[in-house]
Amino acid sequence: MPAAFFDIVGTCFSYSAGEEAIQAKLGPLLAKHGLSARVIFQLWLATHERDGAYMFTTKRPHIQGKGMSGWSITLPRILFQAGIPPDEIDAYLKNEDVEYILDEYLYNLHPRPGLAEMLETLEAGGIEFWACSGASTERVQTYFERAGIPLSPERIWDVQKTDLGLHKPHLEVYEYLLKERRAKNPDEVLIFGASHAWDVAGAKECGWQTAYSTDYEHYECVPMWGKHDVVAPNLAELGRKMVEKWGVKKA
Repeated sequence: MPAAFFDIVGTCFSYSAGEEAIQAKLGPLLAKHGLSARVIFQLWLATHERDGAYMFTTKRPHIQGKGMSGWSITLPRILFQAGIPPDEIDAYLKNEDVEYILDEYLYNLHPRPGLAEMLETLEAGGIEFWACSGASTERVQTYFERAGIPLSPERIWDVQKTDLGLHKPHLEVYEYLLKERRAKNPDEVLIFGASHAWDVAGAKECGWQTAYSTDYEHYECVPMWGKHDVVAPNLAELGRKMVEKWGVKKA
């Protein structure tokens, strides 16, 4: 049976909860400066991912504390870089607001449209769905439970529980999982699915079949990240195309 390992945060579940939380806590401040909560969140997300990569490269220690390392530290900088004066940031931004935003992002993400339909389509087409995430098993379970979509904990491949000490898109992560599966079933069709071009590109480099949903990024940026085996504008359509290409016909 083919197995499809899907990224979770940003792919199966959107970032809208984080954007909504920023609007709830910082809306008036952002409106005063002509800024949107969505733009601020996406800038914050991109900066966090960049800083995480650069800290790893420069061998900086992991930041311990509530929530995700670096998030609470960098939000004031993001607001400043977006054009808000530091005195306004310091007067408006409260620690409890940052904690609320982080909690919404960490534990209350909303499923992308078509997620449940895609899972049903894959199951009917003989493709086994697995979650593959840098988020903890507990976080992933919380997302699915709140969405009312059943997912066994045994179907969650938690990157943090490997002995690599690395996260996606380090190629070693995709290679580790590929070898783990190949050791059990050398002929298994293995598919990696995501809405992040960098994620599916990393998997493809290591020998995975790839399925890319463009509902988050829209533009494929092929010169940077290459073409993928299956591409669709949303998860529901992606599931149908995956079954057409890799599905197992029932007798």
